[in-house]
Order: sequence, then C-alpha cells, then structure tokens
Amino acid sequence: EWYNDKLSLAAADDVTVTGGQNTENIDAQLAAGGILAGHVTDEGGNGLQNVRVRLYDANNLQVMNTLTDANGNYTLMRIATGNYRVRFDTSAMNANYIGEYYNDKVSLATADAVPITGGQTSTADAVLVPGGIITGRITDINGSGVPNVRIALRTAYSNVVYVNNKFTDSSGNYIVQGIPAGAYKIFFNCNDTSNSYIPEWYNNKEDFLT
Repeated sequence: EWYNDKLSLAAADDVTVTGGQNTENIDAQLAAGGILAGHVTDEGGNGLQNVRVRLYDANNLQVMNTLTDANGNYTLMRIATGNYRVRFDTSAMNANYIGEYYNDKVSLATADAVPITGGQTSTADAVLVPGGIITGRITDINGSGVPNVRIALRTAYSNVVYVNNKFTDSSGNYIVQGIPAGAYKIFFNCNDTSNSYIPEWYNNKEDFLT
C-alpha cells in the first residue's frame, strides 16, 4: 500500500520532511492480500502453458498478470479486496488457441466479476478452444521478403484492433493464430523506420474504408 492506507501513488497522502527534524509516526498496518488461482486447459483437459492471465480492477486497469506453468496452473497474490475481471491472453503462446475473458466471455465489458477477499483464495479457470489461422508473406516490388512488418487485424465492422503484436520474420512470412471466427481487415505497417515502405491494408488498399 501507499501512505496513508492508499492503493496508488496518485491517491497517496504527502509526507512533509523538514531538514534536521524527525518526521515521526509515519506508520502502516498491512492487510493480508487475496489470492487468485486457477487452471487453464484445452477441451481435452490438457494444461496449457504460457497463457498470460491478466487481472483488471473496477476501473478497467490491469493491476497484475502472470503466465500459466507447464501444467496450465497460475497464481496471483497480494490482491486488494474487491471485484476483478480476468483475461486469458494467448498472444505469448506458440499455439492456436482463442483468448477469452472469465467466464467464457469475449470482452472486458461482458466478463464475469471475480470477487477477491483478503486472506482468502478465489478461483478462475478457463477452457480454451482452437481458433482460425491467417498466414502470408510481405514482399517488396522485387519479390524479396520484408522483415519486421507489423500485422494488425481489425474487425471488419469497426476500426478496432483485434491483434496488433505480430510481425513478419526475416523472410517476410507471418502467422497469426487463435483468431475467433469472423471477418477482419488487415493492416501491414513496417516497424523499421530505416526504410521507406508505405503502409497498406489488404488487398493493396489505402485505408480502412476501402
């Protein structure tokens, strides 16, 4: 916690210090935190490793995160009492699974709240299912692969980023996995500022609307 019994730097009380004097009684009484633990598996009950479990508070701010272990287990500790929402993020996995929010929800707004109480353990499990896959290759006008191009998938009905952290490899190839069924528009933007490649949308389009 922050002084005086505050949860953030912005809310913390100031402590005035004067040269040559002792500022006394700046005390704190620490409360026991809550624990969130769970198990992330595939449909066959096999534990999934490297699923990033993200914890969001009532203000939609991420307060902590962790990765599942080799058996699909995770634990988050020292959580202040309150209601939280949980995302199971598959972007760190090298596997084709769709991320989701607890409990089997598609967005933070619709996610079920998980109550956390100091000194107690709450549970949030997830069963992840396979998604779609998009692959391709980005080249220059001579057919040479262009590395380090960012691949951004956006929903076809609105300019909202679905995934924006995939890049082409040294040969210009890319793969995006764990995509929910649906229609998407794809934006290709070179992340290397040392070249002059023009960003574009698939299929050789200049903007989202076309």
